[in-house]
Order: sequence, then structure tokens, then C-alpha cells
Amino acid sequence: MEALTRQYDVGVIVTEATRADLDGLYLVRHLDKVAVKGKKEPASIFEVMTEMSAATVAQKKLAGDYEAALNAYFAKDFAKTIASCTAILSLTPGDAPTKLLLERAQGFLQTPPPTDWDGTWIYTKK
Repeated sequence: MEALTRQYDVGVIVTEATRADLDGLYLVRHLDKVAVKGKKEPASIFEVMTEMSAATVAQKKLAGDYEAALNAYFAKDFAKTIASCTAILSLTPGDAPTKLLLERAQGFLQTPPPTDWDGTWIYTKK
């Protein structure tokens, strides 16, 4: 997971099992579903944003809006993903995960993924 923090430009990334342990204590954002080199099964990954008691309204909005954009992406609604990411970036222009999701959605809008695509992004480097 440490290597993925550089890909998404976030401080801490955890898997679903750890996210469940943090539930209610930390604000987490569902970042992606990935398959990393050496692993066969994809894993949902999450950014640990801040302690829940310190989370701002803007951070909570970012997490919710990003998840909506990610859900549109997983549903292959790339136009909606692009619109959602553009709206997020108008409020939070430096958000690297949103920029990454926007770039992928734009690519898939031009060249759609295979019909059996399940939203998993495959990383070939550790």
C-alpha cells in the first residue's frame, strides 16, 4: 500500500479490513479498486484523511463527492465521472486522486474498457 500513496499522492492508504477498524474514528475516502503486482485479487483501497473529530465540512464533502464520482466510474458512466471530477476540482483544485480519476475517465470515454471490465485498475509496478 505504501507504493500506492505515491500514485495517488496521499499520506495513508489502507485496505477494506483496516478501513472497517477505523470506522467512525477517521474520515476515510474510497479511492479505487486495484490489483497490484504479485496479487491476483483486486482490493478496494481507502485514503485515511483525518480524525473524524477534526474533519471539516469541506473534507466530508470531498470524500462524499469523490465516492459518487468513483461509483459513476465503476458503473462505466464516464461522462458523469468527468462532470463530477470537474466539479470537485473547481472546489479543491489540488486534489490528486480526483485528477487521476478524471484522467482515467477521459481516456475511457475515448477508448472504452472491455465489456467485462469491473473497474479494477491494474498496477504492474511495486
